[in-house]
Amino acid sequence: MYQQDRPNHSKHTTEPLSPGERRRRKIARFVKYIALMTGVTALIGAAVYGVWSWSGEEDYRNSLNITGTDEGGQEGTAKLTEQTAEQELQTAGSYGEIYEYLEALWEESSNSNVKSYATQEVAADAAVSSESTVDADMATSSSGSVSQKMYSGTNVRTEEVGEADIVKTDGNYLYISDGDRIRIVDIRDPQMKEAGCIMLESGEELRELYVKDQKMVVFYNRMEQKEKQTEGYDGGNDYQELTVAKTFDVSNPEKPESLGEIIQSGVYDSVRLSDGYFYLFSNYYVSWNAEKRYRNDYIPSVQGELVKSDSIYLPQEVRGSRFKVVTSFSMEEPSQTIDSKAILSSGGNCYVGSEHIYIYERLWNTDENYSQTSIRKIRYENGTLKGVAQTKIWGTIKDSFCIDEYAGNLRVVTTVDPVMQTDHRNMFQFWSDAEEEVEVSTNALYILDEKFEVVGKIEKLAPDENVYSARFMGDIGYFVTYEQVDPLFSVDLSNPRKPRILGKLKIPGFSEYLHPYGKGRLLGIGMNADMEGNTNGVKLSMFDISDPTDVSEIEKEVLKAIYSTEIAYDYKMALIDPERNLIGFSAYGDRMHYYLYQYEPDTGFTCLLEKELSNYVYNLRGLYAEDTLYLVEGNAVESFSLQTFEKIDDIVL
Repeated sequence: MYQQDRPNHSKHTTEPLSPGERRRRKIARFVKYIALMTGVTALIGAAVYGVWSWSGEEDYRNSLNITGTDEGGQEGTAKLTEQTAEQELQTAGSYGEIYEYLEALWEESSNSNVKSYATQEVAADAAVSSESTVDADMATSSSGSVSQKMYSGTNVRTEEVGEADIVKTDGNYLYISDGDRIRIVDIRDPQMKEAGCIMLESGEELRELYVKDQKMVVFYNRMEQKEKQTEGYDGGNDYQELTVAKTFDVSNPEKPESLGEIIQSGVYDSVRLSDGYFYLFSNYYVSWNAEKRYRNDYIPSVQGELVKSDSIYLPQEVRGSRFKVVTSFSMEEPSQTIDSKAILSSGGNCYVGSEHIYIYERLWNTDENYSQTSIRKIRYENGTLKGVAQTKIWGTIKDSFCIDEYAGNLRVVTTVDPVMQTDHRNMFQFWSDAEEEVEVSTNALYILDEKFEVVGKIEKLAPDENVYSARFMGDIGYFVTYEQVDPLFSVDLSNPRKPRILGKLKIPGFSEYLHPYGKGRLLGIGMNADMEGNTNGVKLSMFDISDPTDVSEIEKEVLKAIYSTEIAYDYKMALIDPERNLIGFSAYGDRMHYYLYQYEPDTGFTCLLEKELSNYVYNLRGLYAEDTLYLVEGNAVESFSLQTFEKIDDIVL
């Protein structure tokens, strides 16, 4: 058990709000409220609750006896009340215990008529250590010798931890997921040609693939009828969705050979590769109000066997309608599992550091006045998995770049929002122009040690703003918050017990993605905006971070009439290689475009290639092998010279 202080959220005092700003905040809060409710019944219930509890508003505000540290890291003025959180991860003693746990959730949700609270998921990552990198390797030829072709890999979250993607290359071939098949394209000559194809069966949905050492692992979903795996099983839901990891020998691309497969319950989520071991994640959704005797309706399985109860981790509270299932295996024995765990949750995301897996999720239905996130820590090593600890922190985590494992500690940046109790009480004032006290969001940084004790923190950062992006780089952290201007914070983390703000750069707009770009440089990709906060185009920023106490934007490039970039939603879509000086990404205005830039200190950003696409392509990828750039748009591939940037060839598969 450990003690965690409440954050200090004393009111943000500023100039009187203009009528337009008051309306904007009311609309924003109204939208946030609606987003949490999935039915008219829940909305009406909240309205009734707002009327019923109106008289308790003064007591509610008086109860906010919360403290923290200010943005300089100094002690707050109010005295903190403390919150306790369970530290040890609890496993289930039996399947019956799990069923009782779920039954309590179903009953609670039925009584509240808010079933969505059990299924809400923290938006994002989608799925870095101190610096993200590209999982590039040397290509291996069919004879076993090492080719000298250098090629790009997937932009990954954690250094030395590989990730699957929809397109891969080994420098000699492209491996492309295309609907219900995997296309293998020979790129050894300037004129590309299709070398092989792997077809999925009817009802199978291709998700991602991974290629290494002339082997390819294909990850896909399969819908199939349930088997009678429980004594007395004679019904329940007839079908289940499974995640499959099937390994092929592709040393002869014309005739790929199946080597084995791993099958586990649930919808494919993601996969990580570390030290030769895969860690496969899927989301298994529990059948609502399942019957106790039909275990296949509420217990996930791996390789046809139910996950053992002592390998199932329970959440800290009665919350959870799905399992995050993780199974480990290796390419050497692609049909044999090493270990499996299932984490009962209400829809968590995962961040995989160099030593641990972290499952984090927002706690939606709590009695606290401010948002919270649950984090569970699982150690992985040579395929083995072991639960270590769990905790709760104030605020919500935007994406996996806001959580980082380093030197035995976990650093987390959160946005701390007032929860819906405030909105319930003010529900009928949303459209009023009357003055009112406004509870605002703030942001926080927490540092947790190996036992998940909070050893350092900074709170009350950037009132009324949200975290838009973050990047941890060793002993220094950077994160961006935004409302009308973009404060880029730099934080000294060298002493985990005394983190401190080093600098705060304020510029119009915001960066939605940050990436190290050589010594003393940080690349930001996001949106440009005027001083009133109106966005007017995608912006590339190069920041000088050689002195973290004096960060400056030394160059920017604004793409006019381009209104969004896919990097904000999927970091794998970025081709960023400081050594080759390449910055590739897709963005769209009236049409979708692919851009390739370079950056030079003397000349700034230079657009090397702009490709306008006729249609929106959600699976666009740019990658290179030696001196050729390949743009993969579904079943179409175009190649361009990285010397002249002229088109070389194209192929439709």
